[in-house]
Amino acid sequence: MLPEELIETEFPTVTPKERISKVIELAKEYNVSTIPVVDDHGRLIGTVTYKDLLERRVSPLSKVKAVMSGPHKVTPDTDIKIVAYRFYTLRMKNLPVVDKDNKVIGIIRREPFAKYLVDEGYVKPGPVKDYASSPAVTANVNDPVAKVKWEMLRRGISRMPILDEGKLVGIVTMRDIIERLYYASIPERQTLGEVAGSEDEILAAPVKAIMTYPVVTAQEKEDVSAVLRRLIERGISGLPVMKGEQIYGVFSGLDIIRRFLQGEKVVIPIPAKIELELPEDKWKLLEKIVSHYYGKLNRLTNIIDIKMTVKVYECTEEQENVEKRCKYSVHIKLKDPYDEYVVTVTDWDPIKAVRDALHLLFRNVVRVHKKLKKALRKRGLSPRYETEWGGPEEV
Repeated sequence: MLPEELIETEFPTVTPKERISKVIELAKEYNVSTIPVVDDHGRLIGTVTYKDLLERRVSPLSKVKAVMSGPHKVTPDTDIKIVAYRFYTLRMKNLPVVDKDNKVIGIIRREPFAKYLVDEGYVKPGPVKDYASSPAVTANVNDPVAKVKWEMLRRGISRMPILDEGKLVGIVTMRDIIERLYYASIPERQTLGEVAGSEDEILAAPVKAIMTYPVVTAQEKEDVSAVLRRLIERGISGLPVMKGEQIYGVFSGLDIIRRFLQGEKVVIPIPAKIELELPEDKWKLLEKIVSHYYGKLNRLTNIIDIKMTVKVYECTEEQENVEKRCKYSVHIKLKDPYDEYVVTVTDWDPIKAVRDALHLLFRNVVRVHKKLKKALRKRGLSPRYETEWGGPEEV
């Protein structure tokens, strides 16, 4: 059951017919990255997130229904384990709270929820370095905005520390990029901020032109409770963790939620049989890719079963002065209420093979769901979303 103090009762909503521009304005006003989409009676029918906007990049004049995803939600009676599971798998920073009639009555934010887990003893307190994601994914001050945008989407992250000759000089968030691109789409606002001009000009600009500085940070030995308080007080969802002058990692409430779920023995990642020997850094990258796509698939559908196998497919024969090379095979099978999907991809790079296979799987699921929605519209129907773990139920 959710503590009453975690449920915020002042929150924004939009309808499917409103413009994307309204979403961006409300997200900034209320400092949220997810906005509930409701019908004329205030009932939840979907959500729209910053990630949806960055991935699909539609015009600010487009309607919300063009980008909204499943109506993921919790109720005041939802078990905290399920709340944590949804925060982790959906990668959402705030979740709608609904009553028994599916009307939105509030939102719950990720960082206050993470602090609750620590304060109530569900996660033991300790130095923030023990929870931070390390090493941090960073960008150089002269990297183009387009590259940073791509890395965020590819790695499933929403902020990147910016370095200049190895030193932390700024930070860029998904919100920074979306707002700049949004302003570029409105002629009378194109001259606002340090970057002016068209969308292409903004994407080509060095990331230092849109980064935020000075950066709110934490030192590696600071207590995690104090760092969570800082996040909440500053209205931010994550920060770099420093080891002296060097960046050690990045911390957010998601790291606490992951630790809680691990302690509760909740299975988080896609069940995968990986018959490979990989260095630690590649294992971490593989885990991030799998987790990223698992979150995307969870937002799209109710996963009934999913299995992934990664193994060596074939290798070249060893020759003098010629390094042995191996091709890798990735096989994924997913079942949801509407169909079964099977993809197989081979590549010389195991990381690329996994990423390509998951991307292909995601595209296949999207295609089936588009056909389903089209068929339902013709019949004057729409899918319902009401399963315990947050996905769509069978129509």
